[in-house]
Amino acid sequence: MMRGLRVMTYAVAFVGLGGACCSSSSTVGLWGQASMARGPGALDSVRVVAWNVEGVGAPGSSEYEALRTMLIHMDADVVGLNEISGSDEVAYLEELAEDLGYGVVFGADADAAFGHLRNAVMSRFSLVEATALGAAELSGDPEANDLTRPLIRAEFETPQGVRFTTLTGHWKSGTGNDDEFRRAVASTRAAQALDVDRSARHAVIV
Repeated sequence: MMRGLRVMTYAVAFVGLGGACCSSSSTVGLWGQASMARGPGALDSVRVVAWNVEGVGAPGSSEYEALRTMLIHMDADVVGLNEISGSDEVAYLEELAEDLGYGVVFGADADAAFGHLRNAVMSRFSLVEATALGAAELSGDPEANDLTRPLIRAEFETPQGVRFTTLTGHWKSGTGNDDEFRRAVASTRAAQALDVDRSARHAVIV
């Protein structure tokens, strides 16, 4: 448990949170931004938002400004994002994070096996470790290639020293057999991504 820390989660559209990666409290790998912890003071809750944004949009565009406005209103500590569209949008997301005061931005450093869409996470808290996890890493089979985009597993630490883990992933919408199959695969891989040190007593948010 999170030692009395209340976790508020909000799903906007669909939920999401995985490689190589970075492990540092002061630097973020793959998409770099220096990590930042909020100032001192009592913290009794963490606000987490998961949002399928379907693209960030270039700074100054209507899409970018709409996303920026909504995130200001949500005032989330951690934001898991789906459908960041290719390398151009990585740069747009980094600018958005800087604009909104998120000191951590992390996502896969390459397009997914099934297209150019990616998952990402932004945070106001210090990053302990983050990893982009594909099917090969999760299954142990180097030829496995069944995730539409890597899962993002990230561990954060609040200024009070409380740690928690988020997992950002994309679960396919729709009611067809193919859609249900893709969701089942994503869920299986998510369970594998969370099969980490079970002695850890902190919260995990998917």
